[in-house]
Amino acid sequence: MNRTRPKVELKDDNDWMMTYSDAITLLLAFFVLIVAVSQVNEGKLEELKDGWGKVVDTAAHLPMQELTADIQEIVEQKNLDSVVVTAVTDGIRIDLNSENLYDSGSASLKPEGKALISEFAEAMKEVDLNGRSIIVEGHSDDLPIHTKQFDSNWELSGARAIEVTKQLIKFNVDKSQLRAVAYADAQPRADKALPIEQQRQLNRRVVIYIKRN
Repeated sequence: MNRTRPKVELKDDNDWMMTYSDAITLLLAFFVLIVAVSQVNEGKLEELKDGWGKVVDTAAHLPMQELTADIQEIVEQKNLDSVVVTAVTDGIRIDLNSENLYDSGSASLKPEGKALISEFAEAMKEVDLNGRSIIVEGHSDDLPIHTKQFDSNWELSGARAIEVTKQLIKFNVDKSQLRAVAYADAQPRADKALPIEQQRQLNRRVVIYIKRN
């Protein structure tokens, strides 16, 4: 009698490896997709940031340009020939030659110096500073000073900056916006090709900075 042999089902022990490989491939494809989408989004984000930065930068510059023009116009109207107004990267620089403000070695404003600061303070009332910081810098030449009142050019330049600051406050410039800074001879501005006496005269100055917000 013929006996039917049972069918034996053979299983390949390596089948699990194929399943595992497929899973890894799918995961890899998934991560590649995520990275690709992420890079696209980052690119778009950078474009948006650059565009917004240009808009903000333009918005920040326009008021300062207008303010510079307003101050320049008022200075010219008041015939303040010794006041030089310059637009700079971080705001507006206003140069006052110290020869018009002080006697040599002194931090007390001369009468014409007080008149100049008074006119300048009045001019400031005609423009909207919009809470901007006003920094008053005192600068000296490189000639050493050592007197009973001033031990060095640091004390002299600081006292001169403070004196101008006090005058501005006296004429109702908001003191919360003001700062006085001493530089002594650390930041000379004159061209070194000029005769030394002319260099020193130009370097002795008070600078008023109206800073960009």
